[in-house]
Order: sequence, then C-alpha cells, then structure tokens
Amino acid sequence: MPVTIMDQERLASVLKTLDSCQLECDGMTRIISCILQSAEISHIVRVGTLTNVRTSKTIEPHLWIELQDGTVIDFRAKMWLGNEVDIPHGVFTPEKWTQVGYTGQETTTYPLADSIARLLARINGIDIDALVAQLTDQEEHNSTL
Repeated sequence: MPVTIMDQERLASVLKTLDSCQLECDGMTRIISCILQSAEISHIVRVGTLTNVRTSKTIEPHLWIELQDGTVIDFRAKMWLGNEVDIPHGVFTPEKWTQVGYTGQETTTYPLADSIARLLARINGIDIDALVAQLTDQEEHNSTL
C-alpha cells in the first residue's frame, strides 16, 4: 500500500514510540519492518552505508527502511552521526536531507511472524500489536474519507 504525505505524518507519530528503545539500527529496523508488514505497508529493508557528507563520517553496515515512494525510516542516523540539526531522524523524505547519503541494497525482509522482533520490542516495553492497530485504524479512517 503506497503511503501519502499525510500518512507519513501519522506513521511518524505512531513509530516515534520506538525512539526510546535501547536498540541499534539492526534491531530497530527489524521491529519497524515487523510493524509495517503486519499493517500491510509495503517496504524494503536496506543495508549499506550512511555518510555525513560534510564530515565524511561513514557508518557501515547500517540498516534502514524505504517505503514505495522513497520515504526513509531511520531512527538511528543521529545515534551514529551525531545529534545535529542536519542529520535526519524518524520518517522523512531523503531529498530534503542533503547532508547525509544513503547507499545500499535491498536485503531479505524479516518474516511476518518475527519472534525476534517481538522479543526485542517486549524487552523495550513496546506492544507491536497496539502500534499495528493504530496504523490500521488510521488506514481504515483514510479509506472512508
């Protein structure tokens, strides 16, 4: 299912709950992928490099999610590149963030019934099913407009 700009804002609002998780990019990406799959939101899991263009600092490997429209979901760029205003965080359109470069390839999507993602979420106090319900309720609301 394609995600619109309005959906991006809602998706960001629901997923921001994950920001407090004590996870690096791999665990975070795994949980987000599980949520998106359960909500039937098409996405690609990518693995590659994240580079701060200004400082040339590069993180490899780095994992993130890309939606069909090119929107990126990455809650760990700031963890690696610093908490600067020109480093993106969350759900964003990469064209607006020219200070960073993502280079990578599609990797295997995690299984729909991902017990590891659910365990990581539970350890961090996250209820995956509740987040999926928030996303699917919003989608149903959008389809009735």
